[in-house]
Amino acid sequence: NAFRESIYLTSVVIPNSVTYIGEWAFFSTGLTSIKIPDGVTTLEESIFNGCDNLSSVSLPNNLITIGYKAFYRCKILKSINIPNGVTSIGEMAFAECMNLTSIIIPNGVKSIGEMAFWDCRSLTSVTIPNSVTSIGANAFDGEDDNFPNIKTIISLVENPFEIYGKSSYKTKSNGKVEYLRV
Repeated sequence: NAFRESIYLTSVVIPNSVTYIGEWAFFSTGLTSIKIPDGVTTLEESIFNGCDNLSSVSLPNNLITIGYKAFYRCKILKSINIPNGVTSIGEMAFAECMNLTSIIIPNGVKSIGEMAFWDCRSLTSVTIPNSVTSIGANAFDGEDDNFPNIKTIISLVENPFEIYGKSSYKTKSNGKVEYLRV
């Protein structure tokens, strides 16, 4: 809650010595850009939730976890580079990022939380890396039948994984494997 609802806060310099930034730290601030230092390994719950003016984010190479609602409703955020070390994208992490057009989920991500990219209306394609073992319910869904605009989901997953808590494949009586839709 350090800067929570500080609507006139448009920039902040976080020293490299910082290793932890708490939940809701920048909730609904006026931030336009931010660089997170390399010592931070987790983006806590709602850290940038409601930052309507946030357009540029530089994430640390050592990042492991993107928490629950970390970027929820960052409405003008168009793209973000998720570092290779990230293993978990939390529930609703990027939900309602209306202008998010580009997202690269790096190989190494094991879980994509429920509603992680929910209602990202400008997102048109997603590539799911082979490392993913779990995708939460409605991860790429939207508010209604018109959203999101995702036309292509490319799965590089070679091994079965969990979708909505169910296995991603089933074996038919003829021995063929059928994969469930994401």
